[in-house]
Amino acid sequence: EEKELLKGIKEEHCYRAPLVIFLGINRTSYGAMGVRELGIHVDGGAAAMQMIMAAQSAGLGSCWNHFCRDLVYSRPKNLPIFKNFYQKLSIPNEIEPIALLAFGLPAFISPPPERPPFEALCPLK
Repeated sequence: EEKELLKGIKEEHCYRAPLVIFLGINRTSYGAMGVRELGIHVDGGAAAMQMIMAAQSAGLGSCWNHFCRDLVYSRPKNLPIFKNFYQKLSIPNEIEPIALLAFGLPAFISPPPERPPFEALCPLK
Protein backbone atom coordinates (compact mmCIF):
# COMPACT_ATOMS: atom_id res chain seq x y z
CA GLU A 1 0.00 0.00 0.00
CA GLU A 2 2.83 2.38 0.84
CA LYS A 3 4.54 1.81 -2.51
CA GLU A 4 1.27 2.62 -4.30
CA LEU A 5 1.65 6.20 -3.01
CA LEU A 6 4.35 6.62 -5.67
CA LYS A 7 1.94 6.12 -8.57
CA GLY A 8 1.86 9.13 -10.82
CA ILE A 9 5.21 10.51 -9.71
CA LYS A 10 7.57 7.56 -10.35
CA GLU A 11 7.84 4.79 -12.92
CA GLU A 12 6.11 1.45 -12.38
CA HIS A 13 9.30 -0.39 -11.40
CA CYS A 14 9.53 1.90 -8.36
CA TYR A 15 6.28 0.72 -6.85
CA ARG A 16 6.27 -2.84 -8.24
CA ALA A 17 9.69 -3.85 -6.87
CA PRO A 18 9.58 -6.26 -3.91
CA LEU A 19 11.44 -3.74 -1.76
CA VAL A 20 11.63 0.04 -2.10
CA ILE A 21 13.67 2.13 0.31
CA PHE A 22 13.03 5.84 0.60
CA LEU A 23 16.30 7.64 1.27
CA GLY A 24 16.12 11.02 2.93
CA ILE A 25 18.55 13.12 4.95
CA ASN A 26 17.59 15.14 8.02
CA ARG A 27 18.52 18.74 7.19
CA THR A 28 18.64 19.70 10.88
CA SER A 29 21.61 17.36 11.38
CA TYR A 30 23.64 19.81 9.29
CA GLY A 31 22.81 22.85 11.41
CA ALA A 32 22.53 26.16 9.57
CA MET A 33 24.12 24.60 6.48
CA GLY A 34 21.24 22.15 6.14
CA VAL A 35 19.04 24.70 4.42
CA ARG A 36 21.33 25.34 1.45
CA GLU A 37 24.11 22.79 1.81
CA LEU A 38 24.25 20.51 -1.20
CA GLY A 39 26.59 18.17 0.67
CA ILE A 40 23.54 16.42 2.07
CA HIS A 41 22.89 15.11 -1.44
CA VAL A 42 26.47 13.86 -1.67
CA ASP A 43 26.10 12.12 1.70
CA GLY A 44 22.77 10.65 0.59
CA GLY A 45 24.34 9.45 -2.64
CA ALA A 46 27.14 7.76 -0.70
CA ALA A 47 24.59 5.99 1.51
CA ALA A 48 22.63 4.88 -1.57
CA MET A 49 25.75 3.47 -3.23
CA GLN A 50 26.63 1.48 -0.12
CA MET A 51 23.17 -0.11 -0.09
CA ILE A 52 23.37 -0.86 -3.82
CA MET A 53 26.81 -2.45 -3.51
CA ALA A 54 25.68 -4.55 -0.54
CA ALA A 55 22.64 -5.72 -2.51
CA GLN A 56 24.82 -6.57 -5.53
CA SER A 57 27.17 -8.65 -3.39
CA ALA A 58 24.13 -10.51 -2.01
CA GLY A 59 22.93 -11.31 -5.54
CA LEU A 60 20.12 -8.76 -5.60
CA GLY A 61 19.33 -6.33 -8.37
CA SER A 62 18.79 -2.69 -7.62
CA CYS A 63 17.72 0.51 -9.29
CA TRP A 64 18.49 4.00 -7.99
CA ASN A 65 15.57 6.33 -8.69
CA HIS A 66 15.84 10.10 -8.48
CA PHE A 67 13.49 11.50 -5.83
CA CYS A 68 14.89 14.95 -4.94
CA ARG A 69 12.83 18.11 -4.60
CA ASP A 70 13.66 19.18 -8.16
CA LEU A 71 11.64 16.16 -9.33
CA VAL A 72 8.78 17.20 -7.06
CA TYR A 73 8.67 20.76 -8.37
CA SER A 74 9.43 19.92 -12.02
CA ARG A 75 5.78 19.16 -12.79
CA PRO A 76 2.73 20.65 -11.06
CA LYS A 77 1.09 17.20 -10.76
CA ASN A 78 4.01 15.90 -8.67
CA LEU A 79 3.59 18.20 -5.68
CA PRO A 80 0.29 16.82 -4.31
CA ILE A 81 1.50 13.23 -4.82
CA PHE A 82 4.74 14.02 -2.98
CA LYS A 83 2.92 15.79 -0.14
CA ASN A 84 0.56 12.83 0.21
CA PHE A 85 3.55 10.43 0.29
CA TYR A 86 5.18 12.43 3.11
CA GLN A 87 1.92 12.79 5.03
CA LYS A 88 0.79 9.15 4.78
CA LEU A 89 4.23 7.87 5.84
CA SER A 90 4.58 10.52 8.58
CA ILE A 91 7.88 11.76 7.14
CA PRO A 92 8.87 15.02 8.84
CA ASN A 93 9.31 18.00 6.52
CA GLU A 94 12.95 18.43 7.61
CA ILE A 95 13.78 15.16 5.84
CA GLU A 96 15.27 16.12 2.48
CA PRO A 97 14.27 13.53 -0.16
CA ILE A 98 17.21 12.03 -2.04
CA ALA A 99 16.27 8.78 -3.76
CA LEU A 100 14.09 5.72 -3.96
CA LEU A 101 16.05 2.49 -4.12
CA ALA A 102 14.24 -0.46 -5.67
CA PHE A 103 15.52 -3.98 -4.90
CA GLY A 104 14.57 -7.42 -6.16
CA LEU A 105 15.82 -10.64 -7.69
CA PRO A 106 17.21 -9.89 -11.14
CA ALA A 107 16.38 -12.05 -14.13
CA PHE A 108 20.04 -11.80 -15.16
CA ILE A 109 23.24 -10.39 -13.69
CA SER A 110 25.80 -9.63 -16.35
CA PRO A 111 29.33 -10.85 -15.73
CA PRO A 112 31.93 -8.20 -14.99
CA PRO A 113 33.82 -7.03 -18.08
CA GLU A 114 37.34 -8.31 -18.65
CA ARG A 115 40.02 -5.97 -17.39
CA PRO A 116 42.75 -4.99 -19.82
CA PRO A 117 46.25 -6.03 -18.77
CA PHE A 118 48.01 -3.59 -16.49
CA GLU A 119 50.72 -3.01 -19.09
CA ALA A 120 48.15 -1.77 -21.57
CA LEU A 121 47.00 0.88 -19.12
CA CYS A 122 50.36 1.87 -17.65
CA PRO A 123 53.23 1.15 -20.04
CA LEU A 124 56.49 0.82 -18.16
CA LYS A 125 58.61 2.60 -20.79
